[in-house]
Amino acid sequence: MFGAARQGVRSGGWKVYGGLTVVGAVGGYYCSPFSVLRYVTEHELPMRGTLEAAEYSSEIEKDLNRLPIVRRLKEESRYKQIRSWENMKDKSRLEKLFTAGTLRTPGGLSIEPMVFVDTEEKSSVAIVHCGRLLTGFPLIVHGGVLGTLLDEALARIAFLSFKVPVGVTANLDINYKAPTLAHQFLVIKTWTEEVKDGRKALVAGSVQTTHGKELVNARATFVTPKKLNLEKSLDYF
Repeated sequence: MFGAARQGVRSGGWKVYGGLTVVGAVGGYYCSPFSVLRYVTEHELPMRGTLEAAEYSSEIEKDLNRLPIVRRLKEESRYKQIRSWENMKDKSRLEKLFTAGTLRTPGGLSIEPMVFVDTEEKSSVAIVHCGRLLTGFPLIVHGGVLGTLLDEALARIAFLSFKVPVGVTANLDINYKAPTLAHQFLVIKTWTEEVKDGRKALVAGSVQTTHGKELVNARATFVTPKKLNLEKSLDYF
């Protein structure tokens, strides 16, 4: 009887070990082990606007600049490097924007996305850090947040093709391919597929992990309304 019990314990132990191995492998495929470790050890987030918040963002900024993809993109001369919202002339309006204001907090969008724009090819690569406050289901970035980030990234590229850099989203079609774990860097790639009359652009994009796993893809249509008087939208991006 005792032999059977010991055999059962050994069998159960191997099942637990095997299960943890599978979970670890899947987790490692969608984000780095360091992201998981930081997530489970981070108990409290600093208050926005404090010295602790600045230090928190500084550490994420250091991690950003260590990424192999960032180092590679910086060396490619065809890209112009910018940070989201840096062109906005009236900085006081940043707080009124959803991404630059509401989500711009430790645990949300802790730092401005770093964007590499190819103005000739009308394409871009953006590196975004999504913190744990952006989740819907535990550990998983909310689909609405991903849709918002894609919408902004796609608009940035669409407006490059317009005679006047002003426009609105006419259609946005999103496909969620895999769960997007929080507290990691995401890569948002966008490109132009078609431009009509200098006021309508069909663009596409993809959200990926830093090692190329596709998580979300999308296609969108942006237009410049004929009778709509908007400010130059590039100021927002």
